This record gives sequence, structure tokens and C-alpha cells, in this order.
Amino acid sequence: METNRELTQVIRFRPVEWALLIYLVATGLLNIFYFKTLGATWLHLGARVTIFSGLMLLIILQVRFNNRFIDFLRSFYPLATLGYLYGETDFYNNIWHNYLDTWFEKTDFLIFGFQPSIKFSEVFHWTWFQELMSLSYMSYFLMIFGVLWAIYRYNREYFNRSIFIVLQSFFFYYLIFIVIPVQGPQFWFPAPLNGLPEGGAFQKLLRFIQSVGERPTGAFPSSHVGISVILCYLSYHYARPLFRWMLGILVLLSCSAVYLKAHYFIDIVGGLLTAPLMILLTTSLLSLFSERSREWIRTLRPAGIVLFARRNRNR
Repeated sequence: METNRELTQVIRFRPVEWALLIYLVATGLLNIFYFKTLGATWLHLGARVTIFSGLMLLIILQVRFNNRFIDFLRSFYPLATLGYLYGETDFYNNIWHNYLDTWFEKTDFLIFGFQPSIKFSEVFHWTWFQELMSLSYMSYFLMIFGVLWAIYRYNREYFNRSIFIVLQSFFFYYLIFIVIPVQGPQFWFPAPLNGLPEGGAFQKLLRFIQSVGERPTGAFPSSHVGISVILCYLSYHYARPLFRWMLGILVLLSCSAVYLKAHYFIDIVGGLLTAPLMILLTTSLLSLFSERSREWIRTLRPAGIVLFARRNRNR
């Protein structure tokens, strides 16, 4: 007697993928509801289709071949979208009101009696100090990948948890940037107040990076500071040897954000205060996604290849 049993593999979205998909849908709805105000909505909707297609391709490949490298790429893929999605906040951040820099500029002046983002670079104008500040600011990107890579290598069971906390925190910050549009001193102050004395190689490299990826958005709260605090939290729990280094970089990065006129002083305070809230919210959401993660069961045949269904015969 022969019985046929269909074994079907399961597509299970990871929490980090749910975070990406929900953010794409939420901001995509802004495109639809405010298409007359925004314009160029088809470009951004098309970007969402492209990002989703890339995600599904990696999921299909990982399920099909169960390869560790593809699995690693799948985990990191949502992080690779952050640069584009950050730039998009400049597209959305004037839907409801114009830039609010006037209030932040006045708050800094009320606290200090001067503009710290201007005075800082005027007093500490030495080339070596400019280089230190530029290097500290750029180290932010290395912090993200360095901490996550260390967790992947030495504490892998917490890797996906850590990526979710970082990614979802970014998305929360991006939503704040859309609702509270603040450019920052480098865009708000007129020349030459928004400039810096001529520096060295690191400053030139930073200027190049900013010319490619920086936009008049995202000043408050400082996600640089907020995410750095979160990385310190993750390194303390899951990559302890890096923790002291992360604390030192956090201090230098906080100073450099004001020195380089990327942020007002109050932005730094905002980053420090919101980071614990981000940790609380993201860890709560992680539990929710882990418990209620939906499963897609499909028999897919792209390019004529049966990916998920196979037949098992028991005699």
C-alpha cells in the first residue's frame, strides 16, 4: 500500500523583515494619500517594489539552498536599505509643516547664550582636532557593522535579535524625522556660518560622503547618538570586549555631531533620551513579532523550478 504525503516548506518572515515591510507599507501609504502634495510618487512606490523583490529573492534562495552565506545576506539586507530610506525622509518631511529649525536654534541659544555648533569650531579650529572630529563622525558606520559582526561571530544566537533592535530603532527615528522636520545647522545657517575651516584627509572624505548621502533632514533627535547608545547596549550584553571602545566613540561622536554642524546641541540630548525608549519599544515589538509571525505556505515555481513542494512516498 502506498500513501503520498506532500511536504511543504514554509516561508516565515523574520522579525527584521516584518519591520522592513511594515515601514515600506506605512511610508508607501503616504505616497498614495499625499500624491498631489508630494509628486514623483511612482518613483518611490517603484523603489518599494524593488526592495520587496530583492527580499523575496533572498528568502527563496535561502529556503531552497539553506546556505549560511545567503542566510547572512538575508539578515543584513534590510540594513542595506537604510541609506535610501533615510534620504526619503527629506521627501516626506514637509507634508504637514515646514522646517522647525528656528525653534531648535533658539533653544540652543537659550541654553548657552550662543550657538554651540558655530562657536565649537571657531574655538577648536586646529587641523588635528578637525580630523579627530571627522573620523569620530564617520566611525558611526563602522560601529554599526562592527558590533553586529562581532555578535554574529561570537554570540550568533543573538544576532537576529540585535539586527532587529537596530533596524526598528532606525525606522522609529525616520518616522520622527518625517513628523518633526529639522535640517540641522549645516543646512539651516547661511554661509559662511555653516562651514568649517579647511581640514585634512578625513574631513575631505567626510565631505564626499555627505555630498552623496546627506540630506536636509533628520537632525532631531540625533539618530547618530541614539543608535550609538543602542550599540553600546548591545555590545555590553552580547559583545562585551567592545563595550569600552563603544563608550569612547559615543562621547567623541556626540561632540563631533555638534562640531561639524550636523546637529544642534538639543539634538544630542534628544538622541540620549530617546535611545532607552527605542530599546524598550523594539524589544517589546520583537516579542510580538516572534510570537505571532505569520507563515506563508506556497508551492512556488519561478523559472520552472519547484522550490518548496516535494513528494515523500511511504511504503
